Amino acid sequence: MLKNIELPRKVIVGEGAIHCLKEICNELNLKNPLIFSGNFTKKFADIICGEI
Repeated sequence: MLKNIELPRKVIVGEGAIHCLKEICNELNLKNPLIFSGNFTKKFADIICGEI
């Protein structure tokens, strides 16, 4: 199911989606799944995906 998913290098998502992205990266066994930056008191945060 998750075999063909390609995540962009940098995406901006709502805070509710961060956990989902972590789970997807765990399923795909990404080496360096997610690096977070930004202000988490706001609704959005930058997520930079690691190498697949």
